[in-house]
Amino acid sequence: MRKKYYTILLILFCKALMAQITISGTGFGIDQSSGAYGADGTYTLNNSFTFTGLPVFDSGTNQYVTGGLVFSGLYFYEIIRRVNGKWTIAWAYNNTGTTHSGMLYRAQTSSTDIDPPCNDIWDQYKYNPNDNTPTGNTASAILTGTTCVNLPVPQNAIITRPTAQSLPQLSNLSINAIVNPQPGMILWSLEDSCIKVYNGTAWNCL
Repeated sequence: MRKKYYTILLILFCKALMAQITISGTGFGIDQSSGAYGADGTYTLNNSFTFTGLPVFDSGTNQYVTGGLVFSGLYFYEIIRRVNGKWTIAWAYNNTGTTHSGMLYRAQTSSTDIDPPCNDIWDQYKYNPNDNTPTGNTASAILTGTTCVNLPVPQNAIITRPTAQSLPQLSNLSINAIVNPQPGMILWSLEDSCIKVYNGTAWNCL
């Protein structure tokens, strides 16, 4: 009986070690026009990974790390982790004792999940330790794996059902990008989880 119990624990432990998430849709390597860096690749669950300069990831959440690419003594990592309620894809490298790190992408949707979203829009950041600012572009990064979380698909139109109506469901970035909004317009904010109405000057939760 004890042997069977230890076998089950070993299987669960091995599955946890093998948990992986694959990113596609961002490319690989640096984009000279935007200064961004692609994050495509396979990431493995590794909650013990730490790196000087990276912000601490949210307690109780998982982080996923690339294997650590080696280029002539330079160890380069990419890390998926949730920081202050939003999932990020960060980079870090160690070059013979000199460390640098920064952000590559940041999900637009706030999250309470322990694993990253399968489907979200990600704000893109410059790949530069001295200029870690948004490029102004977004990326539709696709995450696949057994642990990523499917988000509700945003709706851009009212859907009428026999018993109710569904409002447009948008991120705050998309809401603020609406051209010439009219007073009285209403929609659902995916990040604030509320109905927002435009009062002529700003979008506010009801």
